[in-house]
Order: sequence, then structure tokens, then C-alpha cells
Amino acid sequence: MAGTEAHGAQSASGAHPPQKTSRKVLRWLGKTLWTILLGAIGSLLAAYILSWHVKPELALPTPMSAAFSISITEVPYFLSRGEQDPSQPTQRIKGEVGGMRNPSEYSEYQVVIYSYTNQWYIQPGEGKSSFTAIKPSGEWDEIIHGGSYYAAILVKGEPPLPPKTLSLPAMAPQVITWEIQEGRSKIWNYFWHIFPGALVVAAVFTWWLNRRKRAPPVAVKGEIQ
Repeated sequence: MAGTEAHGAQSASGAHPPQKTSRKVLRWLGKTLWTILLGAIGSLLAAYILSWHVKPELALPTPMSAAFSISITEVPYFLSRGEQDPSQPTQRIKGEVGGMRNPSEYSEYQVVIYSYTNQWYIQPGEGKSSFTAIKPSGEWDEIIHGGSYYAAILVKGEPPLPPKTLSLPAMAPQVITWEIQEGRSKIWNYFWHIFPGALVVAAVFTWWLNRRKRAPPVAVKGEIQ
């Protein structure tokens, strides 16, 4: 009986008190939150630096008021590049045309897409057709080369627009209306690519900081004992 009581007393003394356990949990949560916050701040700063760009000075023409409208519903990313070339990343652009009463009317119109780098380049380029067809639903989409700005021009008829130009051919007789959009920022795209690695770095830094705090003070040479 005495042995059992002694064993119980040892077990009780070896168990962690509830307050001490809760402190450990809170300390662990605090370190975890600190690591996540540190990683997020570092990722956001790096993503901002990588996505920062100088906007080109462009005189963008105002669309004419017309019975029909055109809009870009999926804008590609902002890509600043000196010249248009086949090695430049391709992206998808989507949009829609409105104002037509009968779906059969869409076959009479087409979309011409331009992307801007050092000048406006017609898309998709590379020997492909410079006209993008409009679906019976009024929607259109195309795979194009990236740029800093994107223009979708609604045209009627086959006369081709210039393949590259310093200013958009807004006054061409076949042009009905258009829309111009600046490319989307890649900041969040960069952020989610950087974040996992930044978390690892933040965790290692937090571990090193805690280890340094727990380390015993180093005795100074010649210190009086």
C-alpha cells in the first residue's frame, strides 16, 4: 500500500501542471504566428520589388460612343519587354462584344488585338491570322504575347490593320470601337511562389533567435571569479 502511494506521488510530481502546459502551447502558437507573419512580410516585400515596373507614357485614345461595345474580361499580366519576339511568354486574353440583337450579326464582325511593349504589336502574330473570331455568345478569346497594355478593337470587314504601330489605328474606317487595359500586376503570383521558401527561412531564423536567447552568457577573459 505504501509502495502504491509512493508511486502515485512520483507520478503526480512528474506530470506537468495545467498552467505550465497552457503556457507552452501559447508560446508555441506565438512562435508559429511570428514565423508566418515574418514569412508573409518578407514574401510581400520581395514580390513588390519583383513586380515593380515603370509605366510607359502612352497617349491612349478614348473609345468612340457606338451602338456596339467591346470589353476585355480576362486581362493578361503586365510584361515589360523591349521588343516583341517568339520567346516572350504567351498568355490568354478574353472578352466579349455587346449591343448586337441577333447572334448571326457576330459573324460580320471580328476582333483585332494589340499588345504594347516598345510599340503596339498585332496579336497573335507569328504568321497567324490577325483577326479573332467572335462566338455566337458574343465572347472571344485568344493566346497572345504579353505586354504592358492590351487593346481589343472591334472591326467590320477584312482590310487588315498595321502589324505594328506607335499609335493605335483608332481612326481606320473599319474600326467600330475598342477597349484598352493595363496588364495585371504579378505581385500575388510572385508572392505565392516565394512564400513557402520564405516560411522556411523565417522558421530557421526564429529557431536561431530562441537558441541564442537560451544560450548561457559567455565568460569574459580575465573576469574575476
